[in-house]
Amino acid sequence: MFRALIGEAQYDPQVAAALNERFITPQADKTVARLKAARDQGHRDWPRLSGRSRARHPAGS
Repeated sequence: MFRALIGEAQYDPQVAAALNERFITPQADKTVARLKAARDQGHRDWPRLSGRSRARHPAGS
């Protein structure tokens, strides 16, 4: 069902807005809250977009 909604959202702005409001935004908010809670608890070894993570993932791979 979720795939069908995503497919329909590509062509129907109302479906896209509803999908974003009801599913995408709440899930993203929960993810950000979990990451912030982990950070606040001292978990700082999360992969980063720069810095140490580049050394582990050479360019072109």
